[in-house]
Amino acid sequence: MKKHSFIYTLIAIVSLVACNHSSVEEKPKEEVIENPSTQKKEQAADEHKVPPSGEIKKAKFVNATVYAGSTDYSFKIGEEELTVRVSNIPDEKDPGPKLPETLLESNPKEGPPGPNPEMVGKNFDLIYNDKGDLLEIKLSE
Repeated sequence: MKKHSFIYTLIAIVSLVACNHSSVEEKPKEEVIENPSTQKKEQAADEHKVPPSGEIKKAKFVNATVYAGSTDYSFKIGEEELTVRVSNIPDEKDPGPKLPETLLESNPKEGPPGPNPEMVGKNFDLIYNDKGDLLEIKLSE
């Protein structure tokens, strides 16, 4: 009887230790700009990721990926790729950047919409406020 009790105790301890250690590996950090209020201050301080106050960056639209709760819009600025993640859930306190309605397909044949083929490769202006938050993405004139 003591032998079974010891084994059960040992299994419980191993299970407890295993639960306390996360098995999720952290992915290498990629540049993703979230809605303005969710940006981290470290990102705002990084000159390569967030432009100086009020700057407008010229970028080429590359791709869009729609997820259940957000959409990633990918742009290319020179050789650098920038992903802007925008929540699909309306939030009055944090509406996120203003976007053109034409970035996504209007009538996908199946599945979630992808990038609008007519917009891929076009130049856009990424407009930031003085805090480095992305305010608007609009088609370059």
